[in-house]
Amino acid sequence: MLKRIVTSLLLSLASFNSWCTSYADIWWNPNESGWGVTFAQQRATIFATFFIYGPDGKPYWVTSVMASTTNAPSEFNGPVYSVLGSPYAQTFDPSKTTATQVGTARVLFTSGVRGTLSYSINGVQIAKTIERQTLAALPLAGSYSGQRLVRDALVSDISGVESVASLSTSFIVTTSGSNISVRTETFPNSVCMYAGTYTQYGVQFSASGTYQCSDFSTGTWTTSDLAVIDSAYILGTISSSRITPTPLGPSTQRWLGGRVGAV
Repeated sequence: MLKRIVTSLLLSLASFNSWCTSYADIWWNPNESGWGVTFAQQRATIFATFFIYGPDGKPYWVTSVMASTTNAPSEFNGPVYSVLGSPYAQTFDPSKTTATQVGTARVLFTSGVRGTLSYSINGVQIAKTIERQTLAALPLAGSYSGQRLVRDALVSDISGVESVASLSTSFIVTTSGSNISVRTETFPNSVCMYAGTYTQYGVQFSASGTYQCSDFSTGTWTTSDLAVIDSAYILGTISSSRITPTPLGPSTQRWLGGRVGAV
């Protein structure tokens, strides 16, 4: 019995639009423990909270509201503000809340799990590489039932209108150490086995490997935004390139599934 079913509402969230990837998470540089930035995202807008330190070494609170565009959906830009407010031990007084622009910020995401953060504060320019920070291991293995969306790049590029096939698919995910395998079965009789290695970054997983399907096609695959939401849904953008029988690639798929059985 399905605990949750992937509905048309969930499918609409994974349509091939510019802002399908969510960068909401805690981000850091693992070689520089002690500072970081948290992103909260709503479509093309990110609210960033920086936990950094001032020239005196004391915590310095700055925020930024960064926006993206359809032309550059993986790049966000916006002003940086220093905010003052009521002391936490006192009654909140809205008149004490002030925001002063002290610079600008830009983040360019190079994948679903990594990016480059550039910002200026009071004339000082900073550039850092960042990645999602993992706080706890998330469950990925399990059986899911849902949809596999396959984009026809040729038709989409020629016509200018997205051509996407929605295929009812079951997903069986198994993991062992850093190894992952995914068996997809698409109605009525198409079966593919994806095998490779994976690493968790924050709320998402990066994985890559090879695949083999029942139509005798083989190739490679990769993802940097595979995620399990609320321990119930598996979501991910899969890029694959066919090696045999005729080289073809890359192609893009979206996987959507609701976990089968109790969680």
